[in-house]
Formats: sequence, C-alpha cells, structure tokens
Amino acid sequence: MGDTLPAGTLVFLKESDVESVIPGGMYVVVTRKIVTLRQLHLEAGAQSVRLTASCEAGFDEMVVKNKDIQKIYRVKAHLIVD
Repeated sequence: MGDTLPAGTLVFLKESDVESVIPGGMYVVVTRKIVTLRQLHLEAGAQSVRLTASCEAGFDEMVVKNKDIQKIYRVKAHLIVD
C-alpha cells in the first residue's frame, strides 16, 4: 500500500462480509484469483465493490462482483515495523 502501509507492516484483521463494509475502509479481499489489501467502496446496486489503493502510485482500481468474493477481512489496526 505504498506510503500508507510500507513493506513489513503488520496488519491485524477481523473477518467481515460485504453487508458490513464501511465505505472507504481498508480490507483484505480474497477471491479465487486474488488476495489484495485495498480500500473498499460499494458500487451502485450493491452487486459489486470497487477496490482502490490509498495511494495512487502505480496501483490500479479494481471492481469485484460480490459473488466472486470468498472472504473479506477488515483491517482493525496496523503496526509499522522499522
């Protein structure tokens, strides 16, 4: 996640679901093809979620259909280790 969460940062997660998403919150999303740490935004009609990086340096935005999401974990806290 670039400058927001530098390499080596420990993240503490809590399992969640699409219905409980806090728009703009940081989540780890697990699908059949990807596991990614991104900010989640609900799309119109709630059939998909938009995944964005908190810093725009080289990270593409993604849209994932709700049915393709296997697990969602909300980032409860993080610890930057130097």
